[in-house]
Amino acid sequence: MNRAATPLAIAQVCHGSLGGSTRVAGRLANALVRRGHGVRVVARVAPPWPLDPAVEMQVLERDNDTAAPFYWDWSEHDLERFTALLADSLTARPVDLLHYHTAQPFAAVISRVSERLGPAMPPVVGTLHGTDLTRCLADAAGPGWLRRHLAATDRLTTVSRHMRHLAERLPAGIAEPEVLPNFIEDDWPGPPRRGGTGRPVLLHVSNIRAVKDLGLLARLFLAIHARTGAELWLAGDGPELPALRQRLAASPAADAVRYLGVRADPETVFAAATLFLSTSVEESFGLAVLEAMAAGTPAVATGVGGIPELVEDDVNGLLFAPDDWQVAADRVVALLAAPSRLAALAAAARRRAADYREAHVVPLYEGLYRQAQRARASSPAV
Repeated sequence: MNRAATPLAIAQVCHGSLGGSTRVAGRLANALVRRGHGVRVVARVAPPWPLDPAVEMQVLERDNDTAAPFYWDWSEHDLERFTALLADSLTARPVDLLHYHTAQPFAAVISRVSERLGPAMPPVVGTLHGTDLTRCLADAAGPGWLRRHLAATDRLTTVSRHMRHLAERLPAGIAEPEVLPNFIEDDWPGPPRRGGTGRPVLLHVSNIRAVKDLGLLARLFLAIHARTGAELWLAGDGPELPALRQRLAASPAADAVRYLGVRADPETVFAAATLFLSTSVEESFGLAVLEAMAAGTPAVATGVGGIPELVEDDVNGLLFAPDDWQVAADRVVALLAAPSRLAALAAAARRRAADYREAHVVPLYEGLYRQAQRARASSPAV
C-alpha cells in the first residue's frame, strides 16, 4: 500500500445506517488510514460497518439502528446537538479537511458549523451519493435549500456520470460535481471454487427499502426458482424486509430462501453466490453490484441510474427493464444452464471491477483534498 507523502488530518461525516453512502465513508476512512492519514469519523449513530482500529469514532448515540435507511428528517434538537458535537470536535483538534457524505442533512449542519467557526473552519468536500440529490430535485424547495447550504462547501463530488447529469438540473450557482466513483478494497477476494451439485445461489444485498423494489425481486426469483430450484440469499436489513419475508414465506420457494441479516464479512457472501440480483428503480452507482462483480459474481440488474456504467449487458452481466422481468428470468435460466458462458461473464465482471479498486480511486480523493486546501489558502480572507 502506497503511503501519502504528506499525511492529512481528515474528518469524515456520515450517516450510521446500512446505506451505500455509509459503506463508502467507512471504506474510504479505512483506505485513508492505510495510506498514513489521520481519520476521524463523526456520525449521529455508530455505522454498522467495521472500521480500522486507527480510525477515531465520535457519535452522539452508541445504539445504531440498522433498519433505518437514513435519518433525513432530523429534529431541530438533533441538528443542534450534532452541530455542537462537530464544532466542538473541530475546535478541540483541528483537521486539514472535512468531508461529508450526503447533503441531507449534512450540508445544513456544515453551514451551521462554518458560522460558528468562521476562519477556523477547514476546507470542506461534500459528496452527493444519490437519494440526497433526487429528493432535492423532487421537492420544489429542494434546489434552493441545496444552493443555500452548499455555500460552505469548497468542492462537490458525486459517484457516477448519471448523478452528475442529474446535478445539471440544479440552479445556477452550484458548481458541477466532480465524479469520484465508489470503490472496493484492493484485496476484495475473488470467488472460491464452487464444486458439487448444489443449487444456484441468487444473492441480494441492500438496505431493503422501497427503492430496491422488493416486489420485483420476489417475482424474478420465484420465476427462476420454479425452473431451476435456485436459492435466494438475502443480506441486509430495512423497512421492507417484513413484507418481503411474508410474501416469500407464502410462496412455493419458502424453503429456498435464506435470511443472512447484516453481515460484518460481506465479501464471503458475495463470493459464495452464483448471480447477484439488483431490482432497484433507481441507483446512483450500484455499490453492491460492484462488490459482486469484484468477487466474480455477475449481476442481473435493472438498467437504471449508474448501473449501466458498471454492467455491460451480456458481456459482464445482464441488464433488463423492470417491465421485462419475465424475459430476464428466461435469460437467467438459460445462463444457469451454460456453465462456460457463466464463467466468461464472471471473468469479465472481475476485469471491469478492477477499474474501481482502492489503488485507482483513493488517490483521486487525496488529489481533490489537496486541491481544496490550495484553493482555500489562495482565496482572499473575508
